[in-house]
Amino acid sequence: MGDIAENLSLREMLKVNFKTALPEFDTDAYTPTAWAEAIAALVAERAHWRVEADALAIGLFSFAKFLMWRDLGPEENPGLADHPMVRALVGGEALTIPPVFPDEADVDTEIPVERLDHVMDVDGSQALAAEAVRRGGHVVIQGPPGTGKSQTISNIIAQAVLDGRSVLFVAEKLAALEVVKRRLESIGLGAACLELHSEKQSKRAVLDELRATLSLPMPPKPDRDSVVRRLGALRGRINRHAAAMRATVGASGMTLHQVIGALVGLRQRGVAAPEFSVNVSEWDAAAIEARRDAVKLLAGYAADGGAQSPWRGVMADIGPADADRLLGRLPGWVRAFAAAGAALGADAGPQAAQDTLALNPALAAAPPHDAAALKHVAWAGDLAPLEALVQALGALQKAKADPQLLPSALDVGSIAEARATLAEAGGVFGFLSGARRDAKAVAARVARDAENPLPTLDAALAGQAAREVLRNGDALARAAFGTLWQQEASDPAPLAALLGWRKAHGAAALTALANGAKPVEAAPLETALAAFQELQQATKLDARIAFGAEEPSFTTLAQRLGDWAATPEALDAWLGWRRAAASANGLEALLERLADGRVAPETAEDVFAFALHEALLRAAMTEHPELAAFDGAAADRLVADFREADRARITLTRAEAAHAHAVRVKEVRDGAPGMAVLRGEMEKKRGHLPVRELMLRASQAVQKAKPIFMMSREPAFGGAIPCPPAWAEARAFL
Repeated sequence: MGDIAENLSLREMLKVNFKTALPEFDTDAYTPTAWAEAIAALVAERAHWRVEADALAIGLFSFAKFLMWRDLGPEENPGLADHPMVRALVGGEALTIPPVFPDEADVDTEIPVERLDHVMDVDGSQALAAEAVRRGGHVVIQGPPGTGKSQTISNIIAQAVLDGRSVLFVAEKLAALEVVKRRLESIGLGAACLELHSEKQSKRAVLDELRATLSLPMPPKPDRDSVVRRLGALRGRINRHAAAMRATVGASGMTLHQVIGALVGLRQRGVAAPEFSVNVSEWDAAAIEARRDAVKLLAGYAADGGAQSPWRGVMADIGPADADRLLGRLPGWVRAFAAAGAALGADAGPQAAQDTLALNPALAAAPPHDAAALKHVAWAGDLAPLEALVQALGALQKAKADPQLLPSALDVGSIAEARATLAEAGGVFGFLSGARRDAKAVAARVARDAENPLPTLDAALAGQAAREVLRNGDALARAAFGTLWQQEASDPAPLAALLGWRKAHGAAALTALANGAKPVEAAPLETALAAFQELQQATKLDARIAFGAEEPSFTTLAQRLGDWAATPEALDAWLGWRRAAASANGLEALLERLADGRVAPETAEDVFAFALHEALLRAAMTEHPELAAFDGAAADRLVADFREADRARITLTRAEAAHAHAVRVKEVRDGAPGMAVLRGEMEKKRGHLPVRELMLRASQAVQKAKPIFMMSREPAFGGAIPCPPAWAEARAFL
């Protein structure tokens, strides 16, 4: 037979509605007859009231809700309604208690390894939730099935036991209690639990559970220092690497983890590493975003043909009216350029026209010459050797024309010796000197004037010297003067004229003459140059962009302007491309490759993304050299070691929680307040105190031995378990 209990709802109804207080109900002294007589005496003076002592009412009665309602009343629980949490939950007031941790809290920063007291695997959010409860915070944990709610509650309960606190765990469904109870049993804390639901709430079951717990032996105290120290060291190494991966790269606003992830994604999509790099040292997040927009815009214009437009190179801002005027002038410019090209050749451009106009006077004044000979190197440098030859030629011809010289005088030998002998005074006996006689004989073969031969001998010597110069320089003269050189018979006048022309007009004119240049009509060239200047003024044409060269030929200009006339609509595409390119500072390498087709427009954004993230990765490696030496295998070993150390830490916490509970059980056995009541109840054969009464009388001993109370919403024994104000320091509700 179960425990006898009074009808609590009836008692309260009589008290409130009829101002009738029933006598105290003593379960040990209760008999139906005596109770009926006591009630009959109480209502004897009330009209129409009677007690039917022999009547019997059968039904199912539960007073749990009533007891909870009564316990929540101001008389039973004064001050409860003033609690901030109750006022927030029931009264709708704002909860002014700040959260223990901010939303972005880092678990390893907030919880030192010494406080990582978890008995089950947890993730960061679960660890922070448990720590928040441990620090006295109010926490609501919600989530679908399988998200670790019961795991987190088990850790919260175990930490409370480890800290010497008590827990009231209430669940609406029995299944939730059983899940947590099984978890606590699996980690060695089953003995710390007191289940107060269903059949386990009977007086005998509660006492038996307490007796079993009080008889448990004391486990050894675990050694925590080595376990905590190893876990801390491994966590520090992993966290330092993780911090570097989470660190923002420069001012980019991107973490290294994001950078590497982006590169991996690009490679998985088959994007090849670009052959250029970008300088991101001064790029912040806004600058990077601006360049992404610029690349997108450039790719669009490139796809529309802007980069390869025939109008490329036009740097002037040309509006619709300007474009119309420009198109109207194209035919005249095309004719001018075509005429100049025809006059100068297909490869000639404005500079060639200017050079030709500058050379025209020189070419017109050119003396007779051998064009092939003018290519000799002697004409490019110092002209002194050629001038010496022309002077020697003049001197020889002058000597030959001297009337005082006899024919073949220049062929006579020993003239210098004869001249020296005759220049000396002969004296009285000079006629006796054989040398003097020989000198006179030589003079007689050279000079017509035998009495005064010295001037003639000097002329002969000069002629012979000039002849020697000509003989030594004959090879040079033949090469440099060509057909104009006829050795001693050459005419010095045209040679001197050619030298004078070269000195007057310079090497460039001589090179042109050597190449067969002739004076050309100036008018077509002047017209073409004027047209080119007008074109430059109207378009600010950049020849390097337009033609890939510093200066185009007139023929190329005529062809390009013809393309302009044929595709006027392509001007807008080019102007759009040019404006986009102007805002692409730092993207010159990509711009060049988009322009020449090495990067396809549809791949431009991916190519830029690769170059950007690759540059950011290099910057991060420079800032953190240890990342450059990252070893995947070593990192895997580090993670494996950390997992092993973490499991050892969990095992340590389980042992510490069990030991902490065992210490409290020993305190109860050693005589904690309420132990005498427990001993007395355990020695009884019958007539045990109701569980509710037992909890009131032996609360301290019970909460030490059983710091975890597990209750469902409606206890089956018919009475809510009262909790003294300091009893449940941590509460969990499901």
